[in-house]
Amino acid sequence: MNFVKVIVVSSIVMSIFGCVATSEVKETNKITSSGNYAKMAKYAEKKLKGSFLNKLSEKKNVDLYWALQAGSARRNLGDYEKSNQWFDDAENTYKFHNEDSILDKAGDVVVSFLVNDKATDYKGEVYDGVMINTYKALNYLALGDHAKTRVEFNRSVDRQRRAKQVFDAEIKQKEEELAKKENVLQTLNSDTVKNKFTAEYSNLDKFKVYPDFVNPYTTYISGLFYALSNDREKGMNKLKEAYAMTDNEVIKKDFENYIKGVFDNRAWVFFENGLSATKEEFNIHLPLFLVTNKLKYAGVSFPRLKN
Repeated sequence: MNFVKVIVVSSIVMSIFGCVATSEVKETNKITSSGNYAKMAKYAEKKLKGSFLNKLSEKKNVDLYWALQAGSARRNLGDYEKSNQWFDDAENTYKFHNEDSILDKAGDVVVSFLVNDKATDYKGEVYDGVMINTYKALNYLALGDHAKTRVEFNRSVDRQRRAKQVFDAEIKQKEEELAKKENVLQTLNSDTVKNKFTAEYSNLDKFKVYPDFVNPYTTYISGLFYALSNDREKGMNKLKEAYAMTDNEVIKKDFENYIKGVFDNRAWVFFENGLSATKEEFNIHLPLFLVTNKLKYAGVSFPRLKN
């Protein structure tokens, strides 16, 4: 394939809270924020070599959190081959916990949601799987291996498609379960709970939610790749989809230029900055409406997003 366009990506590691000591998370953020990626890579790889899972598992299911950190740091150093080795390990662990395992993890999900992210081992979220494949694709692109780049973009797009199906089914199931629990609905509709939630979740408008649980970054950058690879149908569809999610004028211009056939002699520069939102807990006393009509209260923890 004659691939002559250049895509340049400058990135900062996005820290993810898993079953990691607070001191280690703070140290990770400190090193990452300083831009010392060599130190970050060595720090994460040291954690991986000493991890219990890495020593025990014959399947090499390494610690997902540290594999992501190591892969990201190596990528920022331009060591794309080593980065993809760590991302491969991270993907294997992610698949083991989220796609290959048949164990019921509902209990872990409840604990993590109601308390905080550090209450259970970090097993990954949907966005981890999507972004692992996205960054592997960009690594292969930097190495000039366009066949493997396409494979990884195809995988990231397919993971987003499956995520939408999974979440749609999960939300529907939870809504059906909730509808059957009148006492819970009565509690949630009480003035006490409504006022507390309004106060605690007053900053939700600062967090933008994209439709269909899809990351527009992956959709957009995969669309560029397909377009620049002369895969017209895929390129058009992904660019159009990314614009529909974001109303971004740059993406709109890209789509229009591609339709007009004026995509030559251009470079796309992506600057990634900052850390993802985290969760912290807050407690409220919920009124529990019992069968006896006696009103009792119970302290319950809920999550709150923090930028």
